[in-house]
Amino acid sequence: MQRLEKLRYSNGNLQNEPIENNLSLNCFHQPCNAHQRYINDAILQSMIIVSEKELLHDELLDFIETGDVNKLEPIIRHLFASIAYNNYTNNHIDRYEGFYSSVLFAFFIGFGVNIIAEDVSNRGRIDLTLKACGQTFLLELKVTDGEPLEQIRRMKYYEKYSGERYLVGIVFDPKARKISKFEWEMV
Repeated sequence: MQRLEKLRYSNGNLQNEPIENNLSLNCFHQPCNAHQRYINDAILQSMIIVSEKELLHDELLDFIETGDVNKLEPIIRHLFASIAYNNYTNNHIDRYEGFYSSVLFAFFIGFGVNIIAEDVSNRGRIDLTLKACGQTFLLELKVTDGEPLEQIRRMKYYEKYSGERYLVGIVFDPKARKISKFEWEMV
C-alpha cells in the first residue's frame, strides 16, 4: 500500500502529514513556485514508481548542482530518445532548428531551470542560455550540418556574461532523430 502525505498550507509554509487510505487533499491558493513544485512532486511520487521522467530529472539536478557540462550531453540524448516516433510522422518538424530548441526550452523550464530562449546580444542571438550555480551555458543548435561552436566563437555571444561561461554546440540529425555532434569549451 502506498503512503500518501497530507499537505497543509498555513502561514505561507507547506506542512505535510503522513496519512493512510485517505485520498483527500487540501486546496491551496497560489503557493510559491517552490511549494508548487513540492506539491507536484508529492502527487507524482504517490502515483508512480521510478520513471524515465524521474531518472532524467535526477540527471538534470546532478548537472545543475555540479555544473559539469559533460553531464549535459547524455541528458539531451536521453530526452530526444524518449520522444515517440509518431510525433515525427506526416510532418517535417524534425528539419527545423526551432523544434529542437523548443523541446529543450520546454524541458528545462519545466524543471525550473533558469533559461533564456533566443538570447539577444549586440552581435546576434544565441539559441538558448542556461544559468546555474554561477555558471552560464550558451547553447547553439544546428540541424544536419553546421559549426555551432564556431558560430558562438565568431559572434562572441558570450561577451555579455561574466564568470564561468561554457559554449555548447549541438548538431541534430533529423533522419536519426538524435544528436550527431556535441562539443563544448569553456571561456
